[in-house]
Amino acid sequence: MYGQHGGIQISSDGGRTWNAPSGQGDAMGMGAAQKNVLYLAGHDVFQKSLDGGKTWTNPGFGNLPGTDIHGFAVSPDSNWLYANLAGKGLYRSTDGAQTWQPISSATGGAMALAAGAGTPPRLFAATMEGLIRSSDGGASWAAIPNSSSLVGMALAVDQKTNTIYASSSKGVVRSDNGGESWTELGGPGEAAALIAIDPKDSAHLMTVSGTGQVFSSLDAGKTWTGR
Repeated sequence: MYGQHGGIQISSDGGRTWNAPSGQGDAMGMGAAQKNVLYLAGHDVFQKSLDGGKTWTNPGFGNLPGTDIHGFAVSPDSNWLYANLAGKGLYRSTDGAQTWQPISSATGGAMALAAGAGTPPRLFAATMEGLIRSSDGGASWAAIPNSSSLVGMALAVDQKTNTIYASSSKGVVRSDNGGESWTELGGPGEAAALIAIDPKDSAHLMTVSGTGQVFSSLDAGKTWTGR
């Protein structure tokens, strides 16, 4: 599943071909909670699916003070939801999006959000100045050193190991130590627009270039195959 401005596109052959956008709206972020429960968030969009994305309902934005969601993540260990509102900051829901609590305004300018393991989880956000991280569930944030060139919306965290994947000008980079150092993995040959990690196989990655080409790796980014 791939979220884009026209909604969700689905591929049934490993990313080689895709159906037309579903029309749900500007799908800037998606997140999976317990089995078959998916969330879709973006510009004035928030929807929920109970059947793995076959059908969607609109639960509303609850008490969120806005509807422009720039970054959405689900905590793997608690199923807490995190929504980052443009210009406002981070909000958390512990009851399946019925109610939201403000967590921090530090992420108001972020474009992407990712959650790692733990309760509360480690959180990471991509801003136009680089990456920032939180080790206390979003209450406090600090800049990640040597990440000023890693800007954009491509950000993913392995929810088993907290390995971070982000976009560089050449493709994808990886950090195995919380962002202290980075390894260039290549891939698209240009900045990545999206990075995804197979939840059942951490070595299986997929990325989409800014021009829309899909690449897959079966060895944690050492080699890539265009789809």
